Amino acid sequence: MKKTKRANGEGSIWTEIRNGRTYYRGAAVVGYELDGKPIRKTLGSFERQEVVKKLREMQVLVDKNLFIEPSKKPFADYFKDWIFNHKQNKIAASSFETYESEYRLRIKDSKLGKIKMENLNVTNLQQHFNELSINYPVTTVQKSYDIVRYCLNYAEKVEDIYKNPMKFVEIEKRRKTPPNRSMPMSASQQKIFVKHLDNDYYLDNFIYCALATGGRLGEITALSRDDLIGKIVHYNKQYRNIPHITSDGHRKWKKEITIPKSEKSNREVPITDATLLIFKKQMQINKRMANDPDNNFIDRNLIFCDENGNYIEKKRPARRVKAICEKIGLPPFTFHELRHSYATRLYEQGVPIRTIQLLLGHEDIRTTEIYVTVLDDPKKSAVSMLDGII
Repeated sequence: MKKTKRANGEGSIWTEIRNGRTYYRGAAVVGYELDGKPIRKTLGSFERQEVVKKLREMQVLVDKNLFIEPSKKPFADYFKDWIFNHKQNKIAASSFETYESEYRLRIKDSKLGKIKMENLNVTNLQQHFNELSINYPVTTVQKSYDIVRYCLNYAEKVEDIYKNPMKFVEIEKRRKTPPNRSMPMSASQQKIFVKHLDNDYYLDNFIYCALATGGRLGEITALSRDDLIGKIVHYNKQYRNIPHITSDGHRKWKKEITIPKSEKSNREVPITDATLLIFKKQMQINKRMANDPDNNFIDRNLIFCDENGNYIEKKRPARRVKAICEKIGLPPFTFHELRHSYATRLYEQGVPIRTIQLLLGHEDIRTTEIYVTVLDDPKKSAVSMLDGII
C-alpha cells in the first residue's frame, strides 16, 4: 500500500494505492481530548464521491453535537454480550433459548458476525439475510430479522451505533397462509368422550379439567389447592421444562414453575357445580393415595398429581386422551384440542369472543378466533330455524 499526495482541492482527502487501484481516504475532526488535541475519524472508499458524502454527513453530525463513535466490537461478540448480559434476565427462558440459538446457528460463525459494529451497513446486512433466505424457510428468516433488529435497536439506544441500518433491510414477507386449525370435538363427540372418563382416576380428572376450564397442559399441572377458591380456578403459573444456557453454550434442562409471559394468562376461570365436584373428588383421591403405604407420597399441595404426589409427566394426559379416543372410535384428538373444544362450546352457547379471549388468557383476539371453530352440528341447527320461515 503506497501513500501518495492529497487529492486536488481537498485538504481532508488523500489517496493511496491498494492492489493497483486508487483508494480514497478522508478524515474529519469529531472532538477534542482534554489536552486540546483533536480527535480525528478516518474513513475510506474506492469511490471518491462516497468519501466526500460520508465526510459531509459526519461533519453535519459533529456540528449538531450528534456524532457517535461506533463500537469496534465484531457483531458476533456484541450480539453475544447483548443476549447474555442484557436480555437473559429480562425474558422468559424459552424466549432466551430462541435468542441463543440465533447466535449459535446464524451469527457466531457467519460473515456478518466478523464485521465490526462500526462497519455494519445496509449492504452487508442485506447480503446476510439474502444468504439466510436460501437455506432457511421464510418464518425462520423473519425471526432472525426481528432478533437482529432488536439488537441493533439497543445498540442505537446506547449510542454504540448512530443509526440502525436494519430499518432499510428487506426480506421476503411471511406468506399469509390459512392457519392450521386444530379440530375441536363436536358437542356430541364430547358427550361420548366425557362418559368414558373415570372420575376415580387422576389422569381422567386432569383431562376433564382441560375440557371444563380451557387450561393449558402446564397450567393444569401446576394447579395447587390454593388456586381453587370457591367456584373459581386461578391460573397464574405453569409447570415447564426450561433450558438454562451458559455463555459457553452449555445447556441444562430443568423442570420448574414459571409465571405467565403475558398478563392476560394470569386469569380467573369460573367453573360449574359439576366441575367443582370433580375437583373435590380429585382431592379425595390424593388423600387416598397419600394414605396408601405402597406409595411414597409427598404432599406438594397439588390438585392433580401422580401416586407419589409428583407433577404429572407431560406426555401422560395426551396418551390417555389418545387411548380413550381409540377405545370408543373417535378421531385421535390431541390434548391441546381439548382447549379448542372448551372455546368452541362457549362460542356455540353465544358467549362473546372477547369473553372467550379472557377465559383462555390470549394476548391477541386473533388467536382466540383461530381456536373457535363453527362445526357442522350447530350450523345444521341454525339453518333448521328457517323451517316455516322461507
